[in-house]
Amino acid sequence: MTAPASLYVAAAGRPWVERRPDVHWKILYEDGDRRTILMRYEPGAVIPRHRQHSVRSAGGALVLAVMSGGTEPVPDGRS
Repeated sequence: MTAPASLYVAAAGRPWVERRPDVHWKILYEDGDRRTILMRYEPGAVIPRHRQHSVRSAGGALVLAVMSGGTEPVPDGRS
């Protein structure tokens, strides 16, 4: 049986999980290390540098992220 081309997710029924202070995730889809996530940043939220970037939200934000792999920290000076 082949997987459907589209997947409907009832996001309202999924819980928000606090991943770090002022940052909450709602996982919409997960298959191994591939994920689709709603991320809610409260005003002033900061995520330290990881892989190629860091994240700051002065006013708060709602973000849809499609990820593969982890978010392991990167030592300063490396990208």
